[in-house]
Amino acid sequence: MPLNFPIDPINGQTYSYGDNIWNWNGYAWSKSGITFTGGGGSQYLDDLLDVTIAGVTNNDLLIYDDSTSQWKNNSNLDGGVYWILMPQH
Repeated sequence: MPLNFPIDPINGQTYSYGDNIWNWNGYAWSKSGITFTGGGGSQYLDDLLDVTIAGVTNNDLLIYDDSTSQWKNNSNLDGGVYWILMPQH
């Protein structure tokens, strides 16, 4: 059975189904009891400790540099093979 979240929730509203409870935080439903780690509450990608953003241009990709353990933006791709992950709708 699909979940049927309220259409126009108010901030702080809860929705329960079975043993699960979700909370509306003003923009999305979040499941109670789940703790996310790693982001440190950053609002911007560049605020993360393992991301270095410099000179952003259209069509940049984040490329992981294992020599520095950093994600860096790159628009000058030099013929390598790159996987681009796209969300499915």
